[in-house]
Amino acid sequence: MRRFAGRFSALARTDTGCAILICLLVLAAYLPTIIFRVSANPAYLVSDLTSMSRRGVTPGWPWIDPNAGFHVQALGGFAANEWLHGHIPWWDPYMGAGVPLAAEMQPAALFLPFVLLLHFWSGVVLLKIALQMVAGVATFALLRQLQLGRLASFCGAAIYALSGTFAWFADSPILPVAFLPVLLLGIERAFARAACKQRGGWIFIAIALAYSLYAGFPETAYIQGLLALAWSMYRFIVSPRDRRFAFATKVVTGGITGLLLAAPLLIPFLEYQQASAIRHNGYGHMGLQKIGLAAFLLPYVFGPLHAFESFDTSGMLAESMGNSGGYFDLALVFLSIAGVFAGRRIRGLRILLLVWTAVFAARTLQVRWAEDLLGFIPPLDFAQVFHYSEPTWEMSGAVLAALLLEDWRRGIRQWPVFIGAISAMAAVGIALGLSSDLVAELFRRTPHYWKWFYGSAIWGIGITCFLTVLLLRRPSRLWARVAGALVILNTAMLFAIPELAGARNAKVDLGPVNFLRQHLGLQRMYTFLPIAPNYGSYFQIAEINHNAVPISAQWMKYVNEFIDPAVDAHVFTGYLPGPLSAREDAFRNHLTGFENVAVKYVVTPPGENPFAVHVPMNESSGGNNVAFPLKSGEQISGSATAPSGPFHHIAGIGVVIGTYGGAATGSLAAQVCVGNVCGSGTASLSDVPDNQSFYIPVNPTAPLASGTLIRYRLTHIDDPGTLRKHEVCIWLWPSRDKAQYSPRLTLVVTPSGALPVPVYHSTVADIYELPHPAPYFETQGGPCLVSANSRESLQASCKAPAVLVRHELDYPGWRAYVNGNRRQIRPESIFQKIELPAGDSHVTFAYTPSHIGWCYLAMGLGMLAIIARLVTDRMRNKATEAFIDLKSDDAQLKLARR
Repeated sequence: MRRFAGRFSALARTDTGCAILICLLVLAAYLPTIIFRVSANPAYLVSDLTSMSRRGVTPGWPWIDPNAGFHVQALGGFAANEWLHGHIPWWDPYMGAGVPLAAEMQPAALFLPFVLLLHFWSGVVLLKIALQMVAGVATFALLRQLQLGRLASFCGAAIYALSGTFAWFADSPILPVAFLPVLLLGIERAFARAACKQRGGWIFIAIALAYSLYAGFPETAYIQGLLALAWSMYRFIVSPRDRRFAFATKVVTGGITGLLLAAPLLIPFLEYQQASAIRHNGYGHMGLQKIGLAAFLLPYVFGPLHAFESFDTSGMLAESMGNSGGYFDLALVFLSIAGVFAGRRIRGLRILLLVWTAVFAARTLQVRWAEDLLGFIPPLDFAQVFHYSEPTWEMSGAVLAALLLEDWRRGIRQWPVFIGAISAMAAVGIALGLSSDLVAELFRRTPHYWKWFYGSAIWGIGITCFLTVLLLRRPSRLWARVAGALVILNTAMLFAIPELAGARNAKVDLGPVNFLRQHLGLQRMYTFLPIAPNYGSYFQIAEINHNAVPISAQWMKYVNEFIDPAVDAHVFTGYLPGPLSAREDAFRNHLTGFENVAVKYVVTPPGENPFAVHVPMNESSGGNNVAFPLKSGEQISGSATAPSGPFHHIAGIGVVIGTYGGAATGSLAAQVCVGNVCGSGTASLSDVPDNQSFYIPVNPTAPLASGTLIRYRLTHIDDPGTLRKHEVCIWLWPSRDKAQYSPRLTLVVTPSGALPVPVYHSTVADIYELPHPAPYFETQGGPCLVSANSRESLQASCKAPAVLVRHELDYPGWRAYVNGNRRQIRPESIFQKIELPAGDSHVTFAYTPSHIGWCYLAMGLGMLAIIARLVTDRMRNKATEAFIDLKSDDAQLKLARR
């Protein structure tokens, strides 16, 4: 034990050792999920393919936003697989009618090497861990560059690496967060180099800016860039007049180089924005309710994420939780405020960080003066500041907390600590007062809420008071370590709670995915949630559903005209249909539109048929039902009058049955007759719900008119090889006059005679095949034989000149070649078409973004600038700027104290 403690102490005495310990700390924060076997893998929670799971140790969800699955896992996983197969993921043919992938940004398709982690089943968790490690090590390096000691720097790094944003999010907004400390580190290095009249120092700025953009969430990157700009302005002001131009030149050089490096992403993104149906999401003016302040200070005072929202009749809790971007806990408030006044060194920077946090926190809580102030920055009108600015507060808090711990170690007066403690307690008192009505309602309606309320309050206030008492003592090595350990423990505990809300013993049923892979070919499917939107890309099965921003205006126009007129082309998530019941009519009335976009299969929740309407056929009293057992070979028959309605054909019949808890065996056969036309069919009784309606499809479909007499017969048939045969019961209800008993029947009717065929059933999904789907490649004109090798390649043999229609979105950047010769692609509706000559043709299609050659040239210039800077660097670390030179001269130390 002593040997281990000695090695740990030796490791903590070096910067490299501290960086290693930060990475180990991040891993340790996930240790509870390993102990309790809890997984935050989004596939278990949002893919709608989970056949079995248990909820985690804590209630709620492991993250606020399910886009951790839709965007990061589904689309990012597809991008990772494309890279691993040697393809740049410019285009996604598996979503909508085909969409630009990298240009959509949120999948972070070009975010190398980090995106490659999404190839793994738990890649979202691995990616988050990697980014937290980068964030922690970079924050430690930044604080060391500010001349702070290792213990204070380590605590600041822990605060940021385990921050509220990382705790509550796993989707695209967190991806740029890791590079904010790298960007600030670059500014500090540029400042130090300028002060010492040395060249270089801007490479970290370029790398951080490029990675912030490649990370794929421009709103987060933009707000972080504003903090970096404010930080740079402060450093510009405190620089000697003769060194200001040199410092500004370094910052501008780093910024321009970073933009050049990101050109292959920026130019396609801007082009896609112009072709997008979504211009403004309309959320920029929003913010949090005042109750949100309590959740910022005491993160789980309203319970775990989304756990108790159903008990809040006002809906404020769901709105506040959904719009939150993380938390800034009470202990961090105390450390930050005390850190502003604790020391004189870099006093201006401390005030800047305090003002920044106060302004953006006020804007998040919809304080009017903050809205007006930030309104002078026009792009912020389009950004969800309330949702994506929290990482900049957390960075500010981490820096101020580290400064306080360093100042305390060197000796400070007691009044800054009192100011911090009083301010923190006043803030939590105000916050709890603003949320008192919600707290009272949750106490009344939620059985276990009191544990979370009192636990959060006692923990937050207790940690703050303990830290206050420690910082009022005379500093010593022991108490410094205790204070640091307390800060780290607080951040780690708050971080771990959402992770424990993942799934346990979860299993994903890939049966529907495997069926579609085997039978779909180049055509597409449409889903009513099983295989959730975007997960078609993950499993590489084409689906027209999507959850993406931006999205093509051409595609959304097609959706409005031919698929679902109720869809708003400017909604935030593009075309993401709601529950089946909300889309049945539009779906049945626009089947041709689905087929014309090459949709072959429709995926529904098990037992739900979107092609038919379930209509009650007879009326009966509501109680005193009796069971009528049917043994093998026995039957029950009767007649009823068809209800009124605009129906055309009977496609099936439903009856309420009892299976004795699943013991019924065999199948139930039905015959339904209208006049002389009869339809019949059977359905298996295995794995059917007990005491619920059981539906039997009939074929051929019988024509139906209002008021006609319908005759039915139900027969129980047992399998010949069944050893132990069990009857099935038909539930009977008395008529209103109680003169006779009859089954409660439901007709399954369809508007047309062509009913899609059910082809697959499982516990998570049913799959239906449409009768006339368009092929992916279709010829017009002369007769042609087409043999497709892939979506981008085919062989065609035409007896006369013809036109080839490819059901892929017509978008700038696509090129077509016939026998090696370039052919012009013309639009066919929203799709692509080219002319084919008579005879044999080898046709290929290829996509790269417009102007990609210039983008590659710009990126190459940026890379050459960095290489040239590294080669000519006169510092001792000539080969790389990945390590920080902490041996500052007197000029650096003097400037650092300002």
